[in-house]
Amino acid sequence: MSSNLITFQILQDQAQAEQQVELLRKNGIPVMLEIMPLTADNSFVQSYALQLQPEQLEKAMQLMHTVTEEEIASVPADYYLYDFTKAELLEVVAQVHEWSELDVILAKKLLEAQGENLTDQQISTMQQERMQVLAKADQSASFMIGLGYSCAILGGFLGVIIGMNLLVMKKILPDGSKVYTYPEKTRAHGKRILILGSILFLLFFLLKVSWEIRKVSH
Repeated sequence: MSSNLITFQILQDQAQAEQQVELLRKNGIPVMLEIMPLTADNSFVQSYALQLQPEQLEKAMQLMHTVTEEEIASVPADYYLYDFTKAELLEVVAQVHEWSELDVILAKKLLEAQGENLTDQQISTMQQERMQVLAKADQSASFMIGLGYSCAILGGFLGVIIGMNLLVMKKILPDGSKVYTYPEKTRAHGKRILILGSILFLLFFLLKVSWEIRKVSH
């Protein structure tokens, strides 16, 4: 399979992910199941990404749509989406990567029943706006910055770790893409904390080694 793969779905249920893989392969769609790394950004929840060749994306989407349409026919009358308000149903449609295919399609049908006929362009715009919200950098890092400087000045290796995290940490969006967790200003602090912490940690380490050598020599 080509290495030029794209993320088709990200699921948190291993059994469901394996079922999707089996379904796709049975229908002649090559797919690779990737176990996503555990990070603080995904709350250390194991996720599974279905990777496809770009030219197989449309076929896979059509297959899933067909299967989901068949599943909707057997949805019970007390299914939780039937109790959603119009605003909540719109959120389901906008948060397409955070809900199952069945929920998204059913939400569209329930909205249509309420006279809310969304065009493909409107849905695409809603989903893009949702992705932009998720991609925004986390601005609330003041405590981590202060803690990082304090630990770095005291020569603690924790300062190095905090600086590294502020500088390079990324979060995975529902579509599989990665963006920096913190904005450029915070990442600049992370770089300074990392450099300061590394220098002082090394300095204190060398001083300690020198002190131990002097004790032994005397």
